Amino acid sequence: MNFNDFLKDGSIKQFKAVKSQIYDLVSSAENDIQASIELIKREFYGVSRDTAYEAMLKSGMALMFYHGYRPEVGSHHITIVRFIEQVLDSKYDGIVTSFDRFRRTRHQRLYQGKEAASKSQAQKAIKTAKQLLEIVKNLITR
Repeated sequence: MNFNDFLKDGSIKQFKAVKSQIYDLVSSAENDIQASIELIKREFYGVSRDTAYEAMLKSGMALMFYHGYRPEVGSHHITIVRFIEQVLDSKYDGIVTSFDRFRRTRHQRLYQGKEAASKSQAQKAIKTAKQLLEIVKNLITR
């Protein structure tokens, strides 16, 4: 994999993570998924969706750390999505597309106050978060 474009544009930096940092992110992503499931039960669909997105973000960050990189501050959410897109096989394009869609949705909620989310959106976010986390776990334990 060639990450020179990311390094050149300054969106990532080389980073030597210790294993515990990687696994702490994975554990935190697992906790976020569980919290997201509980939030659906309380009908907090927007917060559930966004919490599942945070799990996706942490999974992506764990994979970046595993490869020896970290995102630069500023546009790190899109950088993580772009990085994941480069690392994962094209058979996972649907997951990457969903991850990016939830990134944009979170942005709208956070910066434009758009709170509306349906139960099915929250469930889709949880499903995507679980799928991405499993892919990452498989890659980092090889």
